[in-house]
Amino acid sequence: MQRGFVIEKYTANYFLSHAKEVILPYWCRESLRDPKGGFFSTADSYGQVIPTDKKGCVQHARLLWSFSEAYLAFGENIYLQLARHAFKYLVDAHWDKNHGGWYFYTHDSGAPLDTRKHLYAQSFALYGLSSYFLASGDFQAGVLADKTFDLIMRYGEDHIHGGFNESFTSDWIKCQQIDEFGMVGDYKTMNSHIHILEAFTAYHTKRCHITDPLKKTIDIIIDKIYHFKSHSFQLYFTADWKCKKEIISYGHDIETSWLLIKASKSIDGYRLAEILDMQKKIGDKLKEKAIDPIGLIYNENEDKTFYWWVQAEGALGFAYMNDWATVAQIWEGINLHLVDSENGEWFETPELRQRKIYVWKTPYHHLRSALELAAKARELYE
Repeated sequence: MQRGFVIEKYTANYFLSHAKEVILPYWCRESLRDPKGGFFSTADSYGQVIPTDKKGCVQHARLLWSFSEAYLAFGENIYLQLARHAFKYLVDAHWDKNHGGWYFYTHDSGAPLDTRKHLYAQSFALYGLSSYFLASGDFQAGVLADKTFDLIMRYGEDHIHGGFNESFTSDWIKCQQIDEFGMVGDYKTMNSHIHILEAFTAYHTKRCHITDPLKKTIDIIIDKIYHFKSHSFQLYFTADWKCKKEIISYGHDIETSWLLIKASKSIDGYRLAEILDMQKKIGDKLKEKAIDPIGLIYNENEDKTFYWWVQAEGALGFAYMNDWATVAQIWEGINLHLVDSENGEWFETPELRQRKIYVWKTPYHHLRSALELAAKARELYE
């Protein structure tokens, strides 16, 4: 570890202050709210909107989750108002009133653009709705969460090979994988399955107990996706779970490790001993191969980019291992290389500083990291 890291400064109050004073003010700007509905999908480092004709379900679902969790953490009405704004756009523009489910993209105007139903987007809708229901008590949000879960199970669950089929037409006919997910064809991905797990855990703890689907999803991730020799979660698979690409994604590895722990603990520690052993091996691998001397984590084994979300997930993953020295090391790197001390928020990477918002960048990863780190710090040291 580099010298000069002060572990003791990373208290619950520190992380809560970071969430409230560094991350959230940028996203609360009125200029980011589109009068036509929802939020503008792209903006620069100063909060100036960059025109584009696309809005995403995943983006708005993550904003719904973020503002709902901010309200639950701080109790300030501005966060609940912004959550309602995201919720209204999702319902008005992305919800398919004929077949159910959530369109992947809409035009800037709110008209459908990409009407495919991908379980990645359905999962984030469920994730956001679960938090929004808890924050607001909105009856419609609870009903839509229930409908979304039912659609994921009815159309997505693969009763032959296990896990979930992921990509569907607007009327829920199975179709080729969306190319934005790395491969085109009849494939399954680690990324979709870990976010199904994430959404199921939230729905289970905040809305409706679903023990059996959670257990099945944990089983698939451990038994089919985890590669015991490389201590990593493989990314792409055929429908019958044959690996198609051998890539090590350090960010996804550490993120999945703590998502599994959280899911397991929500259902009485199901397979928890195995998961903790996996997490330790993943953590040891990252410390050996993936953490740069500046304190940040590489994206992949062949890509040394320092993406913001990898650092957020890395810090949280090591907190779940009670390795606060490594949390401090990563967070020092975040403060030095990713936090915009003048305009707030985090840069995409230390080099990519031109935009703070696009369809795949919201406060979801790093706000969650700060809020969860505050809870972990309070639990362990206060």
